[in-house]
Amino acid sequence: MAIRVEPCENEPCSFFRGKTVVAEVDFVANQDSQALSNDIKAKVLIIDMPFPGLKVNACEDNGINCPITKGQTYTYRFNLEVKSWFPKISTTVTWRLKGDQGDVFCFKTDVDVA
Repeated sequence: MAIRVEPCENEPCSFFRGKTVVAEVDFVANQDSQALSNDIKAKVLIIDMPFPGLKVNACEDNGINCPITKGQTYTYRFNLEVKSWFPKISTTVTWRLKGDQGDVFCFKTDVDVA
């Protein structure tokens, strides 16, 4: 799996309010799946909070045509709008792509929302 997050040269990544973060993940599918869903959460105190306004259906607008086939290589591309009203916070973001049988991939990154 190869992960690219723009803009982010090293952790913690700086996500600027009012800007868009682009994530690309090259992965080999670990399952056959008819559908994919985005699950992106940020740790706020002790609670993992979902990103507001997150489009759940990952089969649309992310460079992947569903269904996916186990063993095939795909590139997932997601544009995450960092809303201007997001609080300034240092947090850990958990980014999951879920298929019919559980996680297709999952990664965590430290983030400063500025």
